[in-house]
Amino acid sequence: MNIPIINEIPGRILAPVLLAVVAILGVFYNHEQKMDGLERLVLASEQDTLRDYLTLQKRPLNDLHNQARFDEQQLQFSISSTRALTRYSFILDQDFNLVMSLSEFEPGRSFDSTLLDNDALLMSTVSHLLLNASSEIEVERASNTLTLIGYLALEYGHLIVVRDLSPQMAYYRTQVLRMTFKDGVTFLLAAMLLAIAMYVVWFRRSKAVLQTLTQIGRGNLSARCHISGRNEMSEIAQAINRMADHLSLALDREKHLVGLINRSPIVVFEWKNLPGWPVNFVSESVNSWGYSVEDFIQGKIHFFDLIHPDDQARILAEVTHYLANGPDDYRQEYRILCANQEELWVDDRTWLVRDELGHVAIIYGVVVDVTELKRSELQIRELNDVLEQRVEERTNALEAANQELEAFTYSVSHDLKAPLRGIDGYSQLLMEAYRNQLDEEGETFLRNIRDGVGQMHQLIEDLLSYSRIERKTLQAQAFDVSLFVKELVEHSLKTDPHPQAKITIDLPSCQLELDPDGFALVIRNILTNALKFSINRQPPIVEIRGRVTDTRFVLEVKDNGVGFDMKYHDRIFQIFQRLHRREDFPGTGVGLALVKKAMQRMGGEVRAESELGKGALFILEFDL
Repeated sequence: MNIPIINEIPGRILAPVLLAVVAILGVFYNHEQKMDGLERLVLASEQDTLRDYLTLQKRPLNDLHNQARFDEQQLQFSISSTRALTRYSFILDQDFNLVMSLSEFEPGRSFDSTLLDNDALLMSTVSHLLLNASSEIEVERASNTLTLIGYLALEYGHLIVVRDLSPQMAYYRTQVLRMTFKDGVTFLLAAMLLAIAMYVVWFRRSKAVLQTLTQIGRGNLSARCHISGRNEMSEIAQAINRMADHLSLALDREKHLVGLINRSPIVVFEWKNLPGWPVNFVSESVNSWGYSVEDFIQGKIHFFDLIHPDDQARILAEVTHYLANGPDDYRQEYRILCANQEELWVDDRTWLVRDELGHVAIIYGVVVDVTELKRSELQIRELNDVLEQRVEERTNALEAANQELEAFTYSVSHDLKAPLRGIDGYSQLLMEAYRNQLDEEGETFLRNIRDGVGQMHQLIEDLLSYSRIERKTLQAQAFDVSLFVKELVEHSLKTDPHPQAKITIDLPSCQLELDPDGFALVIRNILTNALKFSINRQPPIVEIRGRVTDTRFVLEVKDNGVGFDMKYHDRIFQIFQRLHRREDFPGTGVGLALVKKAMQRMGGEVRAESELGKGALFILEFDL
C-alpha cells in the first residue's frame, strides 16, 4: 500500500509515532475488553449476592409472621432492605396485596405499576416472576437495564426486591478508568523506551548506511559501512561494501578500457536513431580525425556529414535496410573526411539495440582506420595483376618450350632410331651373308653390336616414356584395385611369361580414384623388377598384398630376389642408377625412376625395404 504522506516521514520519526499509536490503540482495546467483561462480572456477582440475601431473609420473615410479631417483622424487613441497597422492596400476600414496603404505600392495596413508579419494564418483569416463578428464589435482570429483580416465596406471600446496579457499575467503571490510565502511561513509556532502543540499535546504523550509500552515489567508491554484528543491518552493510568493491573494480576496468580505446586508433560511437545520426558518446580517439568530442556531443557535427559524398547514398541505403530488417550486427567499409579534408577508409562494425516493440533505440559502432590496409590491398591487387601477366607470359613460354621439346624429342627419337635401325639391319645382313667367313670372335663382335643396338633402342623408349609422363594430363577414374591388379598381372604374364614364377595376389576390394595408365605403369614396372631380380630363385616368388587404413590404401609387392643394401635406397629411384651389372640383370635404370615420378604425380608415395640376399619389399601408398 502506497501512502504518500507516510513515504515522506523519516523512519526515525515515523517509528516512534507508530509505536505510540499502537500503544494507545492497545490501551483502548484493553479498556473496551475490561468494560465488556466488567458488566458481565458485576451482574453475575450481584445476582449471587441477591440470591444470598433472599435466602437469608426467608426464615426470619416466616418466623416473625407466624409468631405475629409484626413490628419486628417490619423492622427486620426495613433493616435488611436498606442494607441490601434495594430500590424497591415489597411483601405481598397470596392475593398479591401489599403487606409491607419501604415506601409510604398503605398495606392492603393491590399490587400495580404505581408501586414501581409506573415503570412498565419493571412491572412486566415483576409480574412475570409472580405468575411464573418455578422455584422459591429467583433473580432476573430487567431487559437491557442494570436492574435486578429478586423473588422469594414466603409461607404467607411473596417478597419482591428490585435492586439498581448503576452505582456499583459507576464505581467499577471509575476503577477501570484508573487502571486504563495507568496502563496507558505504562504502554507509552514502554513505546518511548522501545523507540529509543530502535534509534540506538537500528536508526543510527541505518543513518550510517544511508551516509555510506550517499557517498557511493556521489562517486566516492572508497566509502565503507563499519557495522559489525550478525543482524540484518550488518548484512546490508556487508552487501553495500561488496557492492562498492565490485563497482570500484568495474570502474577501474572501465577506466582502463577507456584509456586503451582513447590511446588506440579505434573510435567508439553511440548514435541516436535520428536523421544525421547525432552522437550520444564518442571516444577521445576521434581527435585523430581533427574533431573534438564536444563537437559531436553538442551537436555541432553529425556523423553522416563526415561520410564521403560518393559513399553517402550507399551507406544510407544499407543502414536503412538494416534498421528495418536486420541483421542487428553488421559491417561496412566507407570513406570519411577528416577536418583537414583528408580521406580515410574505415571499417565500421555496428550493432543495434531494440526496444520491446522492435524499434531501434540505440546504435553502437566501432570504427577502425583501415586506410593503410586499403593501400596495401591496392598494391597487392596491382602486384597480382602484374604477377598474373607474368604467369601468363611464362605459361605461354613454357607451353611453347614444351611444344619445342616434344618436337625435339620426336626429332631426336627419329634421328637416333634411324641409324640404329641401319646398324641393326646391316649387322643382321652381315651375320647372314658372311657367317661362313666369320670366325667365332667375329660372330661375337656382331652379336655384341646387335645387343648394344637393342639396349640403345630400349633406352630411347624409356627416356621417351619418362619425358611423356611429365607432360601427360592425368585423368582420374574410380576403379576397384583388386580387380585391376589381377587383370594387369594376367596380361603381363601373357606378354612376358614366367612359367616357374609363383605369384600370389591378396588385395581387399577398395575403390580408388586414380589415373589408370599411371597406376598400370607403376604396377608393371614393380612386377617386372620383382621377377627380374628373383629369376635365379627356385622358384621365383612374388607376393602382392594390400590393406586399408583410416586415410590410405597400402599396396605391397614382395619378392625373394637378390635384394639390395638399404644405404642405396634413394639411389634406386633415380634415373640411370643401377646397383647390379647389366650382364647379370639387364635393364636401362629408368623403370623405378618412372615409378617414383608416376606416384608423385598421382599424389602417392613409394618406398622400399630390403636386405642383401633376402629379397625386397616395395610399399605403395595412396590417399582414399
